[in-house]
Amino acid sequence: MRSVLSLAPVVLLSGVTLANATPVALTNKLTAGDAAAGDNFGYSVGISGSTAIVGAYQDDDNGDDSGSAYLFDTTTGTQTQKLIADDGAANDYFGTSVGLSGTTAIVGAPSDDDNGRFSGSAYLFDTTTGAQTQKLIASDGAARDSFGWSVGISGNLAIVGAQGSGTYSGSAYLFDTTTGIQTHKLTADDGAGRDYFGRSVARSGTTAIVGAPYDDDNGSAYLFNARTGDQIAKLTASDGVSGGEFGYSVGIFGTTAIVGAPFDDDDDNGTNSGAAYLFDLSSLDPNGSVSLTETAKLLATAGAANDLFGWSVGIFGTTAIVGAPYDDDNGSASGSAYFYDIANLSTPVETKLIANDGASWDRFGLSVAISGSTAIVNGDDDNGPASGSAYLYTASAPAPVPLPASLWLLGAAVGGAAGLRRVAQRRRYPGT
Repeated sequence: MRSVLSLAPVVLLSGVTLANATPVALTNKLTAGDAAAGDNFGYSVGISGSTAIVGAYQDDDNGDDSGSAYLFDTTTGTQTQKLIADDGAANDYFGTSVGLSGTTAIVGAPSDDDNGRFSGSAYLFDTTTGAQTQKLIASDGAARDSFGWSVGISGNLAIVGAQGSGTYSGSAYLFDTTTGIQTHKLTADDGAGRDYFGRSVARSGTTAIVGAPYDDDNGSAYLFNARTGDQIAKLTASDGVSGGEFGYSVGIFGTTAIVGAPFDDDDDNGTNSGAAYLFDLSSLDPNGSVSLTETAKLLATAGAANDLFGWSVGIFGTTAIVGAPYDDDNGSASGSAYFYDIANLSTPVETKLIANDGASWDRFGLSVAISGSTAIVNGDDDNGPASGSAYLYTASAPAPVPLPASLWLLGAAVGGAAGLRRVAQRRRYPGT
């Protein structure tokens, strides 16, 4: 049974308290030690335990737009390492995607040219030393595959999306992070050209999820057994619409998956207001194919047309986070993000985060990630236009009704007027 999560309208102003909201506290603001305008620090973010990773795909250490990524201690906010590819070159866009698990980081460089122009690659690093340990490329990589557009990692298995492969039908690859050996190539059983399978990927335990936002079923996401490479389920929205781009973002934790559809046209919130869907995977058979339907649809209480809620998603335990980077509370495309306590779907708890110093084109919520009670969201332009930053914040259990809980208005987002918009992004990158 699907339930639509809709809460009473709230007014979000500095100092306002919300009954039954999740208390959230800003802990640190992260900026690069060598930050510069145009780096787009924060375009991708990840977190695992007490370590955060932030991608800056237009940093220039190895040439214009070669890219980099940074590691931070989430407790102190201190930068611990800067990661760059040993063989990095101009226009590799290293840092377009990032992920963390334990002491291993993965960074995607979808415009690297090892297998032809824009074929792409991904790199593994030891987070304790910052040393590069492996470079990953597809065994059958080809020009314009954009391998590395998306990455995910859990334990000793990594997944890398190549949304441009096969005339943009797309694919994803699994790797053993210890050896760097490719273990499986994933494709959809019903894949077709321009599905963009691999636009988004994630892993948890033995399950991998891959988004295909332009699949003809109004967008979809696929579940795979990460050990065998077998497809075990296809997820679609029960109320999906053409152009909703269900599968644009995906996340998974244990037996719960979350899938974003940022161009969903919900009747209450308007055109391109966006949505995110939750799926219960507890009945999933890792050795067979099953059909699953969503257990809930998340809609922003204060959502509006063109917010693109669901552009980014994250999940850990019973907490989900959803980005809406084109929300306008602090000006056009200033952005927002939403926390959801999903422990009890009949009484959901929503907390909306907006920047107390937000401005137009900040695009807070372009990238989000969560681990434990700590979340990270991309940040603003303290070091020049599109320099970027990221904000760390912690959430505690929601106060029981009727006790109030404070809403903290946080951080800004990467971009400024010079930031890439979706249309420009499609023109600039192969396969976006």
